[in-house]
Amino acid sequence: MKNILMLLSKPYFGDTRVNRECESLAGAGYSTTVLAWDRDKSLRTVTDDGPSIHVELIGPACRRRSFFEFIVKLPIFWKACLFVAMKKDFSVVHAHDFDTLPVGCLISRLKGCPLIYDSHESYADMIAKDVPQVVTKLVRKLEKHLMRRAAVIFVANENVAKLIGAEKSVVLLNCPAESEVPISCSAPKVVTAGGPKKLGYFGSLEPGRFILESIRAVTKAGGWQIIIGGEGTLAEAVKDAANGSQSVTFLGHIPHNEVMGQSSKCDALHVMLDPSNVNYKISTPLRLFEAMSLGIPSIVSKGIYPAEVVEKEGCGFVCDFEEEAFSDLLARLSKSTQEMMERGSKGQQAFHREYKWEKQSVKLLLAYSEILETGKTGAPAREVSWQTV
Repeated sequence: MKNILMLLSKPYFGDTRVNRECESLAGAGYSTTVLAWDRDKSLRTVTDDGPSIHVELIGPACRRRSFFEFIVKLPIFWKACLFVAMKKDFSVVHAHDFDTLPVGCLISRLKGCPLIYDSHESYADMIAKDVPQVVTKLVRKLEKHLMRRAAVIFVANENVAKLIGAEKSVVLLNCPAESEVPISCSAPKVVTAGGPKKLGYFGSLEPGRFILESIRAVTKAGGWQIIIGGEGTLAEAVKDAANGSQSVTFLGHIPHNEVMGQSSKCDALHVMLDPSNVNYKISTPLRLFEAMSLGIPSIVSKGIYPAEVVEKEGCGFVCDFEEEAFSDLLARLSKSTQEMMERGSKGQQAFHREYKWEKQSVKLLLAYSEILETGKTGAPAREVSWQTV
């Protein structure tokens, strides 16, 4: 059995992209050890997610939303990863995002094994608002330099590849698997014909995600109710808006395994992200693909990656990131039941054809098979012939 070492600067559990990759590798006969940073604890704990997935949660403790403390504690996490890694035997080291890439490169060199770099987003753009411009430039330059050591580069979508300069890379969309769609939700969605339609938002409650704007728009448009689930800095404001309201329901935090069930009760899902935020612009929201799997249309903001998918597949509606435009669209859709059902059906067809994890898993396993057969230990990604964006 081939052993894989994964590095992750966040807890493993609940990271759907990493979870799916590990499960696919386990299904193909690989054994994976994940070294994940549990920032809420200072002691290392060991757990398992199935017989072939071993997870070690490593300190140090590090407060959330404190970038300065993160920068101070990150090298300590790297040191802990290096200490644990040197005691283990594995065939590949798989680094998730830039904040594990430096230690991933070092482990790859010391152990003489191939490095895989998995870029979920543009890290330099993610931190741009929190650090001086010189730091952003340094991160961008260092990432381009270090990822040359990778035998394989995985990216969240084509736009991430372009932004980080990964000329040749393997796109792994974070899509749900067919097995994740509840059997009761597998039939085409029937949009509410009488009474108010239901708009769902399930995710992080943070600025730039059109949360409060959508609440006001729903109230203004009429004919709709909005159901919101999640947690974040706007949670109290959402809770206040829901108190005594007939059009706003706040569910609070929802476990990932319950989101699909809640989504299936909705007539459309809200995937509005601020296009002026670079990482929002190139992000690949899981909700988009979950909506497609359920046969539910999405409402997405113009100028972001999901809008490209929606326009290509006809699986939803593209709207300006502006409250009045959103309200006008809802008012129109409240009378367009048939159109919503048709868009949802197109999304479900596209999901089964292309936007499901089973399709992404094939690319993941092909990449692993190739580098393990050829024994690449750090060749520039552009030399790997099967990689395509």
